[in-house]
Amino acid sequence: WRTTGARELPPAARLAPLVSAVDDGRVRPEAFERAFDRLLADPAAPAESVVADFAPNGGEEGELARGIDAARGEARRARRGAEAELRRAMGRVMPGLLGKVEPAVVRERLRAALSVGDVEERV
Repeated sequence: WRTTGARELPPAARLAPLVSAVDDGRVRPEAFERAFDRLLADPAAPAESVVADFAPNGGEEGELARGIDAARGEARRARRGAEAELRRAMGRVMPGLLGKVEPAVVRERLRAALSVGDVEERV
């Protein structure tokens, strides 16, 4: 939708499952934009299915643990500053967890796993 420039909006009923899921907490707000884009880009995909892709499914803890392990291994091989390493790890781990796990939880778990002290967060 953004790349094609198409401006035809879907019916409100197409977006209602996403809005409801964010409103009632089934999907975290930071996933809204990506889920919205998928709803627009793939009109044939059932809206409920798209929304479900961004909702917790019980596998988040395992996915987070695997991402942390990968980040830890990568950090050992690289010699970057603590802030750079934490940001890089967040960028690698968060996409698969978007909407499913609060970013602050991921940041804290990564900080502990990477033995990174308090890193000033830039907004």
